[in-house]
Amino acid sequence: MTQEYDVIVIGAGVSGGIPAAAYLQKAGAKVLLIDANDAPAYNCRSYTWQGATCTPCAGGFVGGAAPMWQDLELEKFGASMMLNPRAIGTVYDDNTSLFIGGLDHEGVINSIAKYSEKDAQVWSAIMSRVQETFLELADLIYYQPASGANLEKIIERLAYVADVPHEHFARMDAWEFLDYRFEDDHIKQMLAIPLVSTMVNANPDRRGEGAAGVLHPFYLVGGQMKGSNQTLVDSLLRVFNHFDGELWLSSPVASIAVENGKAIGVKMAKESQHCPGELIRAKHAVISNVGAIQTYHLLGDEVIRTADDSLATKMKHWDNQSRPSSVNVWLLKDMPRWSAEVQDPYLGTADWLYIGLEKLSDWRTWHDAIVSGDQAGGFQGWWEVFIPGGIDADLRGPNGEVCFRVESVVPYNLLNEDGSLDDTKWESYKWELVEKRTEVFERFAPGFKDLVIDVVMAKSPRDLWNDNRAMAFGCAQGGAFTGDQSYMGRMPYRMPISNLYMSNSVWPGNLTWCGSGHIVAGMVAEDMGIRDQSWWVSKPGEWFMENAQRLAPTGAGWKYMADLQAAN
Repeated sequence: MTQEYDVIVIGAGVSGGIPAAAYLQKAGAKVLLIDANDAPAYNCRSYTWQGATCTPCAGGFVGGAAPMWQDLELEKFGASMMLNPRAIGTVYDDNTSLFIGGLDHEGVINSIAKYSEKDAQVWSAIMSRVQETFLELADLIYYQPASGANLEKIIERLAYVADVPHEHFARMDAWEFLDYRFEDDHIKQMLAIPLVSTMVNANPDRRGEGAAGVLHPFYLVGGQMKGSNQTLVDSLLRVFNHFDGELWLSSPVASIAVENGKAIGVKMAKESQHCPGELIRAKHAVISNVGAIQTYHLLGDEVIRTADDSLATKMKHWDNQSRPSSVNVWLLKDMPRWSAEVQDPYLGTADWLYIGLEKLSDWRTWHDAIVSGDQAGGFQGWWEVFIPGGIDADLRGPNGEVCFRVESVVPYNLLNEDGSLDDTKWESYKWELVEKRTEVFERFAPGFKDLVIDVVMAKSPRDLWNDNRAMAFGCAQGGAFTGDQSYMGRMPYRMPISNLYMSNSVWPGNLTWCGSGHIVAGMVAEDMGIRDQSWWVSKPGEWFMENAQRLAPTGAGWKYMADLQAAN
């Protein structure tokens, strides 16, 4: 007999698939969660080398505002978050640095004031309004589906936060807003690098949306998962298993079955370890967590085009190539010693930082190079550095070894002389990148080369795609935030095919950690008539606000703060 479930989720990813499955299973639905890989949440797999551990494909965690902490009782199931007083920072070309974070307001203000007293005052005013609007905008930005009304409200409220007239703010791109509101280039870069220049949840060139994208990150809560991001996956799956959910691994889906304009289930691939070649029925919903490109192939052009001709074309030509990643992991004998530590000793405790350029305009030039596919122009740009052993001593080796993990955005573009794309070139080019990056880190942290035990991982965009078919072109965001793929242009949660939902390539992007899973679970539960649950009531940010004092003194940076206070 054909197996039947209430809900089938394709893709056990940590942003969409797993949290959606956990919510719906706890709400009483019979859920089947399927993944083609041999382990769930590929991007959150953790690896250990000589006792030092890291998560190469997803270094940090910015889901501290997620309602799932309370709704799904994640701490009860083993999850724990670690925070530093200043979550992220930038090391600049001039051997200075700047770190920001909401748990050390006075320290951040003082650091900014070293560059600009005026910017420190602006920052202080903005942060007071961020605190005032935190619960409202954390929900509106990251835990509500995209809509014109929501976008208008977001821009209006963020204009208030920025203290910029609404009519001006709504017509500013990211670069214009930064130049208008701040005077020092260090501060401008710090705000541009993490989520604006990289096209994560914002296209910086779009008016209104670009300006808003500068402020989006203030409504995330960033830190590290105790024991690495793998613990988040394990905790969510414990919730899912506790309520009798079913997980199939090494089980690729061949197609999404559609009859009379309605998704009725999935047909398993012949190589699936579970029910090869069989049709598995979904009574109420099929949720695709594998992105626009892969979903297009699972449906087939004729099926989606019959339902919505324009959407079919959009999915077929979905842009993943403008935001691919390259990941390297060095195994080091100890934490690097940055030249900028002389000016800013806090840097010695930092686990999450970015490498800055000379000025903000360089970021715009770099951004344009990435979008246009300029390989050389894209090299010296967005480099995100995580040193998980810097915040969690348990992730260090027995002799103090640490993993030094770097992700960079590089154009998916290595061409032959005739202009054709040649994937094979990535195999040698990724090692060229390692060598060039090593030289850069030696410049920023003299002695870096002497600390290197080995380069334990070098992943090109092609490698990432090979490892995880949902990461087309090596893009972890379900598609670049380019052109009309920003906010309103993302995929719809409710597809034009009845009973079919998306939780990837939607708003918000994957790296906001479980926002899309929360949203799609709520929609499916509403459509099934099971949304009204006494436990499903937490608002974004509530859990963090209630527990911030308890969570705060968990990262290594707090020891630096205590030592500094003692010295003073």
